[in-house]
Amino acid sequence: MENVRVYRTFDGTAIAAARDRLANTFAGRPPDDDITFVVSGDGGRIWFEDNSVLWQTSNPALLPQIGTAAEMAARVFIGRINSAVQNDKALVSAGINRLFPDDIRPSVIAIAADPDRSVVDHWLVRFDSYLPTDTSMGSVPVFGAITELRVGENGTVGACWLTWRPCYPQGLTPLIPLPTSIATLSNSSSDSPAPSLVYRLADEGVSQPYIAPYFFVQQDDDGDFFPASLYSPAISMVGDGSSEGIRLVAQVVGGSGQYDYRWAGADSTAAWSEMADLGTGDTINLDPGVYNIVLRVTDRITGIITFIERSVYTDMFVQADS
Repeated sequence: MENVRVYRTFDGTAIAAARDRLANTFAGRPPDDDITFVVSGDGGRIWFEDNSVLWQTSNPALLPQIGTAAEMAARVFIGRINSAVQNDKALVSAGINRLFPDDIRPSVIAIAADPDRSVVDHWLVRFDSYLPTDTSMGSVPVFGAITELRVGENGTVGACWLTWRPCYPQGLTPLIPLPTSIATLSNSSSDSPAPSLVYRLADEGVSQPYIAPYFFVQQDDDGDFFPASLYSPAISMVGDGSSEGIRLVAQVVGGSGQYDYRWAGADSTAAWSEMADLGTGDTINLDPGVYNIVLRVTDRITGIITFIERSVYTDMFVQADS
């Protein structure tokens, strides 16, 4: 069996605590009224904007004249930030010696025009992030990671949006193959790309101790994620119902097997209905009705938290009379 790399994330609150120092670093000067700098509480989202640069181009001839020059300016900016982080004792003591991913590859390089002035204002440079898997598949994309910069006159960066969680290699774990039935179904469709191995970044505000691999199976404009390791949980709700009510069961694959559950829900037919605590077991029972249900599953061994939200109603689980 092939093994795959799993990554441990650093405590991102150290990034949030360094907000003021980082604002100075991103701006290249003490922040003023033109600077917007926001760091999420978990340190996984950073937004920087300099309104003295963005949408202020007066001479498009001063912009990088080709896309590769805009990319180079973006990379110089990223290198400057990472170098400053390496000299920040508080961040380094928390294990964080860079904010941006090591392996970034351009996915979009395009000119952005100012709609109010009908002139070219800056370059949009967007990178995809990659992590090594230590498998025959090499390095693969990190789903949900965003590195996007706006490059203005003289290669100055006017904005940067970063979605990333600094991490380090935790070790290798067995690669869980994609279920044969799913792989066969995907391969039988000539319109869909082959399943791909990816790493997956959690949403903002969701604890993510590990960045772990998943198989992504594309279906039209959407797709599904399937666990590729024991650090890659995927959860679903399975239900049955009758005129007397609904029974929902949590199903988890790709985890340690030891979980804590938390259900919450609200009546979707009510004009105003707050989310109520519905239980902490792997099963809940609901009266007949229509509900918006949220399930949170925490893996007790890895600490990984996974969410799922679903609308359910009694009739969707009732078999029609034959």
